[in-house]
Amino acid sequence: MFTRWLKVVTTLMLFASWPAHALLTIEITGGSEAALPIAVVPFGNEGFAPPEDISSIISNDLKSSGRFAPLKQSELISQPHEGQQVNFADWRLLRSEGLLIGKVSSQDGENYQVQFQLFDVYKSQQLVGKRYNVPASGMRTLAHQIADIVYETLTGDEIKDIVKGKKIAQHVNAMVVPGSGLVKQQAEEEGIDKIFKEAGFDWREPGC
Repeated sequence: MFTRWLKVVTTLMLFASWPAHALLTIEITGGSEAALPIAVVPFGNEGFAPPEDISSIISNDLKSSGRFAPLKQSELISQPHEGQQVNFADWRLLRSEGLLIGKVSSQDGENYQVQFQLFDVYKSQQLVGKRYNVPASGMRTLAHQIADIVYETLTGDEIKDIVKGKKIAQHVNAMVVPGSGLVKQQAEEEGIDKIFKEAGFDWREPGC
């Protein structure tokens, strides 16, 4: 039963093979359960300022999933942007399960280099780290993609795996809104719509 989520609206990149704009918006209402604390440090910036606040988007996505409770910025004991700047002993004091850091750089304001590192605070080790080159218009999509990587790395789950074979609780209202007609078509071709429908989700027409 899906009783762990508060009202959430989360945008997830479900399959790496889908195009970058292949987004599904999932809304679930009802229930609650303790979420895992995670520290999402504001990304550093070099050169031109990015058009999107990547760390804020990631934090909001993780919070919306219902599985994580991002620490407030006022609670962060430091703002490292590279692994060698992390003092794991300090972060353990905050009881944070994970630590996400990164930075963004651009020399022209049109193209950006984005890198991030996700750490297991208690094991003092990096779980995943990636670098990207994206245009300014792709920053928001990339932020959602990073949030999905963090989610899947720390939980070991993909949203379709959580839903498959389960039913939402009677007091929960849930819907799935494909990001475009193409996304809807691809999801239906792969049977993703059936998984959500069988779980009790309302499969909607494409929206923004």
